[in-house]
Amino acid sequence: MAEEGKGAAAALTGLRAKIDRIDEEVHRLLMERGTVIDALIRTKGTSRPGAAFRPGREADMMRRLVARHDGILPLATVEHIWREIITTFTRLQAPFDVAMDVNTEPERMRDMARFYFGFSVNLEPLSGPAAVIAHVAETNDLGIIALRQPAEEGAWWRGLAAAAAPKVMGLVPYIASDGRPAGLPTLVISPPLADLTPPD
Repeated sequence: MAEEGKGAAAALTGLRAKIDRIDEEVHRLLMERGTVIDALIRTKGTSRPGAAFRPGREADMMRRLVARHDGILPLATVEHIWREIITTFTRLQAPFDVAMDVNTEPERMRDMARFYFGFSVNLEPLSGPAAVIAHVAETNDLGIIALRQPAEEGAWWRGLAAAAAPKVMGLVPYIASDGRPAGLPTLVISPPLADLTPPD
């Protein structure tokens, strides 16, 4: 029995060492990604509104993530980690925060904002979609608006119609599944994009 205990302890030590090596490699790759983003900023400059947002590329990243995912780690966890990475590196290129419509389901909207944009962004709670659109028009920020709106909000989407007005950049969640966290269907509003993305 003593020998079995020693064998189990040795196996645990080996597995923990493997986890430590993986964690170090993940950290090294994140730092390498930061170096590449820094070079990108210096090469093309992306501080103007809409220049750093690439919704088509983000959607493609999410599709590839789903296609290759396997194992016991929940897909929603991987999605959340990726969203945190995307937000962090996008904000390094062009700082932004997130205005959110809290007229309907404010707790779910806050969960959605934190799931998709992490904890490094400031959240600006605003009353109604028109207020969010106006905020995005005046800043470099993104906005999030619940897809389903009460009738009293009227034709709020008309605020997106002018050429220079904010636009719908995407619809989240990217990955739909029953019982998923942060599942409130939400439109992401951005300043006009530097690179037009075909509707997805």
